[in-house]
Amino acid sequence: MAVANIHKALEEAIRTRRQVELRYMDDDGFRVFEPYVLHVLGGMHRVVSGVQVSHSQDKDMANSWGCLEVAQISEVKLREQTFRPHRGFSSFAVERYQHVTCAVDRS
Repeated sequence: MAVANIHKALEEAIRTRRQVELRYMDDDGFRVFEPYVLHVLGGMHRVVSGVQVSHSQDKDMANSWGCLEVAQISEVKLREQTFRPHRGFSSFAVERYQHVTCAVDRS
């Protein structure tokens, strides 16, 4: 899957608050992820930040906040399942991120 298509799918998931299934780096299985913010990290890496709901290979990573480098995502599928932003997340705090492309709205 091309990076541009992955980027578009993540933007759609953020706008509609839908979970995604994604394959990251060398994962054999899929991760279920709730994407909150698409932005640049460290001035050069496009990443998606959000909550990892489940990980087929590492159960300890369930329900944890994380940043995934978009270029390392090989596949993404939008799920029908929607999510509510965590009460600790503020869309007003996204200014701490660099070059935000898209962020979930708490309204």
